[in-house]
Amino acid sequence: MEPVRDLPAFYYLDHLLAVLEEVERIHGCALGEPELQLIEAFRAQPRMAQATWARMASRKGRFFTAEQLEYAEIRDVARQLERLVEHGFVRPLEERDVAKWLSSSTKAQVLEVLARQAEPPRFAVSWKKARLAAVAAASAPPGDLLPERMTYVQRREAPLGFISFLYFGRYAEDLRAIALRDLGLLRTRPNGGKATARFRSEDEARAAYFYERGRHHFRAGIDAEVERLVQSVDDWPEPRAAATMERRDGLLDRLGGRAEKAGDAELALALYGRSMSSVSREREVRIRYAAGEKDWVEQRLLSMIDDPVNDEECVFAADFHARKFGGQRTSAATELLRAGTVIEIDEAYRHEPERAAARHFVERGSRAWFAENRLWRALFGLTFWDLLFGPEARGFHGEFDHLPASLRRRSFLEENAAGAEARLQQLRDPAGLEPLIRSSTAAALREPNALFDPAWFEPEALVDLLRSDGNRGMALMLETMARDFPGHSSGYPDLALLDGDHARFIEVKAEGDSVRRPQLVRMEEMRAAGLDASILKVEWGLDPGRTYVVVDVETTGGRPPLHRVTEVAAVRVRHGEVLDTWSTLVNPERRIPANITQLTGISDEMVRSAPRFAEVADEFEAFLEGAIFVAHNVNFDYGFLGAEFRRLGRGFSHPKLCTVVQMRRYFPGSPSYSLGKLCREHGIELRHHHRALDDALATAELVKRIHRARHGDLDPRGV
Repeated sequence: MEPVRDLPAFYYLDHLLAVLEEVERIHGCALGEPELQLIEAFRAQPRMAQATWARMASRKGRFFTAEQLEYAEIRDVARQLERLVEHGFVRPLEERDVAKWLSSSTKAQVLEVLARQAEPPRFAVSWKKARLAAVAAASAPPGDLLPERMTYVQRREAPLGFISFLYFGRYAEDLRAIALRDLGLLRTRPNGGKATARFRSEDEARAAYFYERGRHHFRAGIDAEVERLVQSVDDWPEPRAAATMERRDGLLDRLGGRAEKAGDAELALALYGRSMSSVSREREVRIRYAAGEKDWVEQRLLSMIDDPVNDEECVFAADFHARKFGGQRTSAATELLRAGTVIEIDEAYRHEPERAAARHFVERGSRAWFAENRLWRALFGLTFWDLLFGPEARGFHGEFDHLPASLRRRSFLEENAAGAEARLQQLRDPAGLEPLIRSSTAAALREPNALFDPAWFEPEALVDLLRSDGNRGMALMLETMARDFPGHSSGYPDLALLDGDHARFIEVKAEGDSVRRPQLVRMEEMRAAGLDASILKVEWGLDPGRTYVVVDVETTGGRPPLHRVTEVAAVRVRHGEVLDTWSTLVNPERRIPANITQLTGISDEMVRSAPRFAEVADEFEAFLEGAIFVAHNVNFDYGFLGAEFRRLGRGFSHPKLCTVVQMRRYFPGSPSYSLGKLCREHGIELRHHHRALDDALATAELVKRIHRARHGDLDPRGV
């Protein structure tokens, strides 16, 4: 969506008034006296005062100066702020606000406060803002730290926050999301007048807001608020809906984990014991088992097996009981991992094993897609599109909802039984597959949603997967998702493969990876549905038969955003043989510092008539195509070239290998791993150090030695 550039002067105010009207109309049963008073008082203000407060409500933070609210359409901002003070919307900043004001100020503002102290405390400009703010707050009495400019504090935060929660369905301290929507930076789905209330009563809404706010404070690391939550746990509101109970349990999970991490097992058990989530129940079992309460643990495990909260809890309880009380030595996850197929992948892909595995299968004739959860969410969304997002679909509470409420409350299948079964039957019909997927994909292009982005998968790929021998199993998995979307929308394998009409689903695990319980559960479900789902273990190696392009760049300095490339060289190597070389000087479009010329020998005169990087980018990319990018201290060369391509508006993504890392691994103990010293130590010719082609050729010799050392053909001395 293109950003909206031409908006009416008071668009933000008119939209805020519309939001308040919608909240009253749709969510009125959840509004309390503070919110109703806020709405009434706001409507009673003159338009200029309304506009001033609307601007504040649409911006981040609690603290504002008149200068920050100077907008062309607002007349006499000082007078509007006085009016807002009179009617309780804002107040002047006071001494009690100083610490919070400092923590929310910019680093420059905090430094300004420190600088104007009569006896400034010791500090360093390089310190992080939070540390500077703490030093500033402790440096003088609060009255001496008040800002020089008149500053106002946003009031009525609690009712505004609650109204925002009702409207957005999540915790929000302000209404910035509306401004982003108005500017075209955030897509929303028009509700067409079909929005429904989120809650049935004020008590239900207040409880949900309490837990949502608490989870926000935990994520934001607001320790004082988190500690207040822990101390008041006996007074928490009673959840009045399943979704609110899940919010509460999620908060208890996090607080219990915090106490456990701090070594307070007693507090952790007290918090976990209040939760009905599988996470808390598992942690309680583990803590009590470690404390020697084996009888209690065995009884709890047996009850969890008989009546589990969810599939993951059932798997945990059965596995833990078998290992601790049944003599089983290893976990089900470990057994699954051990049974996985092993392949060796080039070291250059160490940081992207899924991409490497996909390439491995494609080279052997398979079709491969990065699947994970988004493949299954996409298939689910496209299969049931008209029931979820079509003209007759209901269950949205507002335009910022991108997922129907029926999925969150696990009632989608029950509410759409006949329609859902018809879609699943259509899914099993090869003739009906393509029209179904194509029509839903076209609709997804127009409709913001949280299930499918048309950029993820081509319709043809989805149709081919559904036409494979995995059709029946995939339909069963989608039916399971329709029954319990929150419990079955994650944990899916990394890759989807097609070998002819045979579908496979692969979870990729590199060295040190483990199988997480959601992955174990999903793998077992997929196998039970008849799908070919398995683990692939990746081991790292160096393949001399793969093509490597050894690269070296010379530059005007050491920082890619500020400095530019002056020379590039590349050497193509396979089986230890140099196949081809490529090099060029590059006009950096700026002067080369004298110290750099002294180091590299490259002068302004030499690059004056050289091509600019834009003129050689295509040729360099073609030379690199299909190969692994290698360099000595690879992130330097790769970073500079990536910056050059970004200046052209182009991406730069290649598997990469660092000869510094590899030399340290296979030739430990060298006094230095600089290119020059390694060349002297290993007898490698380096005629013109710090010229790109000579450095690249010397680095290619290191690559040969690394390959030979790995295969046992070379000892650490290079013999």
